[in-house]
Amino acid sequence: MAPAAANEESPYLRHWSRVYAEDPSARTREWHCAFDDAVDVLRPYVAPIVASSPSRSLVVDVGCGGSSIGYDLAKAFAFTDVLMTDIDPGIVEILRERYASSSSSSSSSSSAAAAPATRCEVADARSMPTVPTGAAVVVLDKGTVDALHGDDDKLATLRECVRMANRPDGVGVVASISFPAADRLRLLERVARETRVGLRVRVVGDGDPARGRRAVFVAVLGKRVERVETPRCELSETVLARIRRSGSVVEDEPAGEEDALTLFDDSDGDGDDS
Repeated sequence: MAPAAANEESPYLRHWSRVYAEDPSARTREWHCAFDDAVDVLRPYVAPIVASSPSRSLVVDVGCGGSSIGYDLAKAFAFTDVLMTDIDPGIVEILRERYASSSSSSSSSSSAAAAPATRCEVADARSMPTVPTGAAVVVLDKGTVDALHGDDDKLATLRECVRMANRPDGVGVVASISFPAADRLRLLERVARETRVGLRVRVVGDGDPARGRRAVFVAVLGKRVERVETPRCELSETVLARIRRSGSVVEDEPAGEEDALTLFDDSDGDGDDS
């Protein structure tokens, strides 16, 4: 990880430093959904890792901001270590204070089982070289990709997430929680192809976004995810089929010529008044 000073010109750093300074609620905000909304989707992929993971098992939460989902997941599934990262040094200091007791208790085996050893570090999600390839059993992206501008930065972050979870034993997974967007599905599928990992996407929320309901994507990438048996989800099947059919989360049919915005219709004639 480059020193914090190297990121001083980053527009992401400037933006989020201002957000955390001006909006105290952002320091504890859970973007998109709470841990309880996503845990049942993640459980079939994450629970088997516990039995096959090494004695030290790392969860990396990328660009976590004030979210606690990385810590909550590590604690719920008894992983031993969690790394919380963000580009803003201010929110990282807040996280260090918040999880100080977890960090100090890591020397006790009994407390480590209940509370993972927690580190909080400044890092740019697009490049995290201090986390070795395959060092993590789970890497989390909860809204981080949504906060980036342009496909290059989004793809770089997703690739980096896959790299950190690309374990030789094949058990590592990436959990990416995002807005339910056709472009997001396109990027997830592209990264899965490029990195040769499987991909599963579940739509979670109050209902169909085409009917104005709140929903998010909970995507899981990993070498073994396509072997995992999960129950069917009608909402997920409906939304994903619609995206592939029309390129839209909310529209059933692709736009046609009749949908084009024009200044005149046939009743206007050719505009010749002679």
